Amino acid sequence: MQSGGTVQSRRPLAPARSDGTLSARLRPQHEPTGGPGSPPAVDVLVVDDEDSVRSSICEILDTAGLTTGEASDGEHALQELSHRRVGAMVVDVRMPRLDGITMLQRLSHPPPTILVSAYVIDDEDRERLSGKVLAYLQKPFRPQELLRLVSDALGR
Repeated sequence: MQSGGTVQSRRPLAPARSDGTLSARLRPQHEPTGGPGSPPAVDVLVVDDEDSVRSSICEILDTAGLTTGEASDGEHALQELSHRRVGAMVVDVRMPRLDGITMLQRLSHPPPTILVSAYVIDDEDRERLSGKVLAYLQKPFRPQELLRLVSDALGR
């Protein structure tokens, strides 16, 4: 684990498609403010306060050949986004310090985001996040559903 709690996979960037071919890696839409010497880009930043959930999501994505970064709450995610290119995010709604909804509201141009929650996300929250969330995923979810949504978010 690197300082700041970020983990990166050393797996290839392009996962195999179901037909066995490799998909091309697209440039992430979110550009960091950090300069030379910044940490390398990650395909997916996973933001969840529960270590076991965050680790499980990263393992699913790592197994698919994606590089992942981790953040334990919205504040940590904002720090990561300030100096690291991120292709997409998987973000929990309820977290201490800074929840996922407030974190996304603070970002003018967040990377494509999949919002996950064990709770129902009400219409008011969905409206506040209009244009900032690509998909909503209810916990518990199937790994295949997560991979499909992340693939869509990365344009693969």
